[in-house]
Amino acid sequence: MNTIKANEIVKTTAMSRKAAAVLHNLAMHSNKKDECFPALKTIAREVRMSVRSVQRALDELLEAGLITKKHNYRANGSQTSNIYKIIAAVEDRAAAAVSNAQLKLRDMQRRLAYQQQRQAQMSFMPSKDSNSHAIPQYKNLLHRAANALKNAYLSRGAGQIDYPGTQQFNY
Repeated sequence: MNTIKANEIVKTTAMSRKAAAVLHNLAMHSNKKDECFPALKTIAREVRMSVRSVQRALDELLEAGLITKKHNYRANGSQTSNIYKIIAAVEDRAAAAVSNAQLKLRDMQRRLAYQQQRQAQMSFMPSKDSNSHAIPQYKNLLHRAANALKNAYLSRGAGQIDYPGTQQFNY
């Protein structure tokens, strides 16, 4: 897509200036199929915005159905730059907006499942709020063992602490 078509889209559609700048940048990078895959950092550098502002502008374009986004993965399974397709035809924008909303819903469900999985993993780990945290737990065990040892020596008879190496039990 060339920038002339991007200008027409910007003129006929209500959008923020940042979204318009990002759309022009995508149009500049697009191939004959109106697809492009620039990194967020690349877009941010070229339009002189922060990466977060570019993300918000892309979200605005996705909600309006002006672009579609497809996740792109490497051979090892890690994610690389997304593939963006500019939707020039007005009649295709409603369908694009629906598919973008479905994609966003799937992403949110994946994030929620990941957070629940992490929370389940964390529930097996000791928390900082209780004595079951790893370091206080060991300190607590050490303190109880030291007190048991002290009580054993005191109950031997004279009440004199005569075991070697320890004067007090202040932890």
